[in-house]
Amino acid sequence: MTLASESKAALQLIVGAAVTAAATALGRITGPPEEQRAVLLEAIPGVIAYYSEGSSALAADFYDDERERWAPPKLYLAEPVIDDRTVSIRRSVAWASEPLFDADIEKSASRLADVVTLETAKPYRDTILTNRRRDPSAVGWRRITSGGCRLCRMLADRGAVYMDTTARFAAHPSCKCTAQPVFSNSDYGDEASVMQYLASKAKRTPAQKERLRQYLDALYSPPGSPKAAQASLKLRSETEITPAQKAARLRAQLTSLETSLPALKARAANGENLDRPIKWQTDRIAQLRRELKAK
Repeated sequence: MTLASESKAALQLIVGAAVTAAATALGRITGPPEEQRAVLLEAIPGVIAYYSEGSSALAADFYDDERERWAPPKLYLAEPVIDDRTVSIRRSVAWASEPLFDADIEKSASRLADVVTLETAKPYRDTILTNRRRDPSAVGWRRITSGGCRLCRMLADRGAVYMDTTARFAAHPSCKCTAQPVFSNSDYGDEASVMQYLASKAKRTPAQKERLRQYLDALYSPPGSPKAAQASLKLRSETEITPAQKAARLRAQLTSLETSLPALKARAANGENLDRPIKWQTDRIAQLRRELKAK
């Protein structure tokens, strides 16, 4: 059964192979810049399409593995998702080709690598998010990162779960983050904060952009830096969930677990090996009852 970190590492291998293939194509072309751009416009979408099949299939397999690990009560089989982005990809390849007109092949190669990285990883993320919306047992998704830039770290902080079905997976060109589905009978913790949802939006007002910048400066700058020294606790308190909100979510999770447990036991009675998820779910129900009683 594949873990989130293992699936993330496998995606990086696929993306790396796609970037190498694109760089090889760029290194082989000759002639005037117009001809070189024309070759790239023809070749690169095909490279991305080939490796996108691998990234989307990898995500579907990981989704099914996560489902098997948690054994939610309703059956569902994930499907790979690859959107038709030919127009957008060709536009990005044209942008990556611009430095060729100044004989700057290194800059063009760097731009091309960013385009291929972003577009090859996108079907993986789209597969997780789309199946999460279709799956009746999924409650959201969380971001999986291994450090990265401060925006990525903020978006993944606290293992936050994005429950809004319209929540976007924010990704920069060299982003290495992936997504993990979260199910109704899993220990999904806290929902994403107001600021995490804001940072995931495709469009933000100038005021929202400034608020996000201040938040990142205050809480995600290197320790000891002047920006970190000016960190404002008020910024964090404004975006964290309240005790009342947390209690409401604990009650919602308890209700979900209590409702789905009989279905799990019925499947086990029919011969499925569900001892592990049933034990976890039973223990989690007891834990949630204790936490709510203490409030």
